[in-house]
Parts: sequence; C-alpha cells; structure tokens
Amino acid sequence: MEGSYIFNIYSLALIFSSIPAFALAMWIGLHKNKSFFNWYSLLLIAAATWAVAYGFELASQSLEQMLFWIKIEYIGICALPTLWLVFCFNFIGREYWVNPFSLGVFILYSVSTYIAVFTNNSHHLFYASTQLNTVAAPFPLLEIEPGPWYRLHTLIFYVMVIWGYIALFFYLGSSKSIFRKQNVIIIISTLIPLLVNVAYVFLELRPYGHLDLTPFAFLGTAFIIAMGLLRVGLFDLMPIARAKVIHQMGDGFVLIDDQGRISDFNESFLKLSLKREEDLLANSLDEIFGENISSQKSRAANVIKYKDHHYELSRVDVNQGSKVIGQSILFKNVTERVIGDRRLKEQRVELQKLNSLKDRLFSIIAHDLRGPLHNLQEVLSLVNANLLSEEERESLMQDLSHSVDQSVGLMENLLSWANSQQKGESIKRESFNLNDLLLEVLHSINALLEKKSLKVTLDIDQSALVLADKEMIKIVLRNLISNAVKFSNESTIISISSKLSKKGLEIAVSDEGIGMSAEVLKKLFSLDLRSRRGTSNEEGSGLGLMLCKDFIEKNSGSLNVKSEEGKGSTFSFCLPQTETLLVAEDLKL
Repeated sequence: MEGSYIFNIYSLALIFSSIPAFALAMWIGLHKNKSFFNWYSLLLIAAATWAVAYGFELASQSLEQMLFWIKIEYIGICALPTLWLVFCFNFIGREYWVNPFSLGVFILYSVSTYIAVFTNNSHHLFYASTQLNTVAAPFPLLEIEPGPWYRLHTLIFYVMVIWGYIALFFYLGSSKSIFRKQNVIIIISTLIPLLVNVAYVFLELRPYGHLDLTPFAFLGTAFIIAMGLLRVGLFDLMPIARAKVIHQMGDGFVLIDDQGRISDFNESFLKLSLKREEDLLANSLDEIFGENISSQKSRAANVIKYKDHHYELSRVDVNQGSKVIGQSILFKNVTERVIGDRRLKEQRVELQKLNSLKDRLFSIIAHDLRGPLHNLQEVLSLVNANLLSEEERESLMQDLSHSVDQSVGLMENLLSWANSQQKGESIKRESFNLNDLLLEVLHSINALLEKKSLKVTLDIDQSALVLADKEMIKIVLRNLISNAVKFSNESTIISISSKLSKKGLEIAVSDEGIGMSAEVLKKLFSLDLRSRRGTSNEEGSGLGLMLCKDFIEKNSGSLNVKSEEGKGSTFSFCLPQTETLLVAEDLKL
C-alpha cells in the first residue's frame, strides 16, 4: 500500500495511548489467572487495535490508505461487543449465561460482520459509499454512507453493550457500601464509550463532521478500569466473591465500621438477626444484639446468646494501610454444641451425686446393717450354748427385736430406693382412698407408737381420693410417720391432716418433738447429712427422707418442711386430685 502519512494530534494521541494499553493487556494476561482477567485482557487488546488503526487512518492522506486501516480497525470493533458481554458475565459470576451455543452465535456475528467489511467493494452492504473529505478538517477524513449491514451491526453492537451494562448495573448496584467504589468505577467507565458512540451515531456530534471519538473513549475506559485494578484493588475484592462465597455461607457474616455500624452482611446474618434489611444497614451491631460486641477487639472466639440460639463470634480486622477501619465478624450457630456441653456438665454433676450416693449406701450397708446382724449372731451363739438366764434372754430378745425391726425398715428403704433409681421405672398411677392407706400404714407401725405412748390424731376426709402410685405413697407415709415417732418425746401427739388446695390434696404430718435448727433444715435432703439419733436413741440412715422427696416428685408433687428447734416439725406434700374429688368439691361450692 503506497502513500504518505501526516500525523496530527488526534492520530498521535490514539497511537501512543495504544502502546501502554497493549502492554497492560499483556501484563494482565500473564499475571492474573482468573477467567474474567483473560477476557478483559482480550477486550483491552481489541480496543487498542481499533484505536491504533484509527490513529493511522487519521494520519492517512488517501482513500485507499483509510480503507485499508478500516479493515484493521474492524478486527477490534467486531470483537468488542462479544468480549465485553462475556467479560461482564464472568465479572459478576454469571459466566454460565454464555454457553457454547450462545458464544458460537456471538462469534459468528463478529466474523460475518468482518467479512462484510472486508468484501464491501463487492456488495456495498456495509458502506453504501466512501469518499475522502479534505475540506471539513485540517487533515483528510473519511466520509461514509452507511449500508444495511452497517445499521444491523450498529443495532446488535448496542444491544450487546447495553446487555452487559444492565448486568453490571443490577448485580453491582445492589451491593453494599464496601463495593461502592468498585461500582462507581465500573459504571462510569462503561458509560463513557457508550455515551460517546451514541453522540457520534445518533446525534451526529462529531468534531469536523466526521471524526469518531469512540476509540478515544474506549481507551479512556480501559485506563479507568486499569487504575481501579492497580489503585483500589478493583478485581481483588469482587462482588463475585461475595455472591459465591459470603452470600452463600451458612454462617452469618457481617462487616462493621470503626464505630460499630453495619456496612454489609449476608443472607444468613439477615435470617439470624430476625430484622429487615433496612433496619440493619448503618445501625449499631450492639443495639441489635443488646451486647457490647463491636468494641471487643480480641480475635479469640466468644459465644453470645440471641433469640434462644448461641453464636460463636470470630473476628478479623479490616485494615486500610496501618489503620483499622472495621471488623468482619462471623456468626457460627453453636447452639447444639452449647446444649451438649451443658448436658455433659449436668451429667458430670449427676455422676458425682451418684458416686456420693453409692459411697453413702455402702457406708449404710457396712455400718447400719452389719451391727444388728453381728448382734443377732452373738445372741444366737449365747442361746445355742445355754449361757443365758431366762431374764437375760427375754431382755436381749426385746432389744434384738427392736434392732431387727430397724434393719428390716432400712432394707425396705434400700430396696425401694434401688428400684426408684432404675431407668425405665414406671409410675403406676391409680385412684385410691387416702384414709384407708393411712390406716394400713398406722397399723404396721402400731408397736412403735405404743412403745413411746404416742397418740395419733387424724383429720382426713374419709372419701378423699388421690391419683398417684399407691405403693410409693405408702412408703412415703410410713417413713414420715416413723420419722415423727423417732423424734417425738413420750406421751406426745402426732397429727395427720389433709386439706384441699389449688394444686390438689395437701397431706401434713406434724409432731411435737425436738424439731430442727436452720442449719439442719438446709442440709435435710443432701447426702452430707447424717441421720440424728431419736429421743429414745433410735438410729437411722437418713435415706428415708431422700426417698420420700424422690417419690413425691415422681407423683407430680413436692415435699415441704417447717420446723423449729424444740417445738416439733411438719412435713407436707400435695397429690393430684381424682375426678371424684373434684366433683365432690364442686358440689360443696
């Protein structure tokens, strides 16, 4: 191709600006290994190709030269919309929108358009006519008349560019403040060439009537994005990272500034906070959770409770240079772990109690049972050897009978306690007459009452029916009355009464015995308390009251105690009423 070139300010600006654009494209392609970087590198090469070729067109002095450089320009022009659209989809994390079929259609459009430009002299479908204009400007310009393919190409070009722009606008425009600088750079840089080309094609705003500023604008866009890449980490902190990683995290993520205000968060945090999105942004994290969270600088994880859930907080400082400008906090739901730890702690305490109980039971068996059995063995040896007189034998037999009675009572309590501790033990609730059960218990301990000349007064409704495990309540009554006998002075009164309450039928066993101090009352149901001796030096294990408390609670009641030292004690408990009792109460009303 013959001819001379006279370079002007426009041509030189395009040519020399294209050199760093090519260099930047090569650097990005070599140093960045993500797919959208590769597409951006190709996009930059296409824009630079258009620009440098247009620069030589503006320096050309003949129509033949200009038409030659147009064919070079359209290598970049035809590739630009496809590369732009694919870059946008990759940048916002929607690369799957460009499948092999759609990419093939885009490439077919680009290739067919370039062929139309290359063979225009044969059909004039792209340019209807071309001529050299030497009047409008200080240098020659190409004057063209668009053909039908040119108009179709322009329409498709704009559709693809606007499509990419809309994708950026919707997916980046909805991001939070941390991406605001990125969004401004992307939107401004994409608007510049679009607006310049609209002005050139539709408004005919062209210097000297024919000068196209679009390649200048594309180079400007390339350098704006390049500055964003180098200065603000445009592609290092991408919305795609948020969409694909942070946004889809199962744990809550929140970003706060140096004043504790929320700047960004993901869907998981929005759900766990139970707030609306507009109630979170720019509000204090401390106010939402009611705890001083933002001022904690430690990176060590800590656990907070919020709305019946427990969250473990992990923090990372957000730095700008050497200055901390905020924190990113991860909220991990550890409710199951906290509940599990609590259960383990409770089980550990329960195990300690069981070990203490085991030691106590072994102590009872070793001491309280071994003594009476040893005495029985000694007495039987003396009787078999005929070493006792009749009077001595009768005296020993009475003491032995009393000792055996205590041992039998202790064995019954031990067996009852052992049964109550068995897993899977069932409570056999039935409706029964309390007065009848009470008379049965009194009959079984009548000998103990007579020995101390004790009188029992009953104030029980003879038709009173309760709903409970009969055998358990029988053990409770026997132990409470036996306890009252043990600590009563001779010739005193034991009172047994019942009354209706909101909770059911309340039964009380009162004595006029020695009572208990506040210190003894405090330890009454603990394993630390050893049973005191009775007024007639009666011994006990202390197991009876624990058994009573356990059985009453298993029957939906509670055991209460009132006592004053030197004035006696009252043990009371409440049992659920049966329907018969409720009907009787209604009739009274």
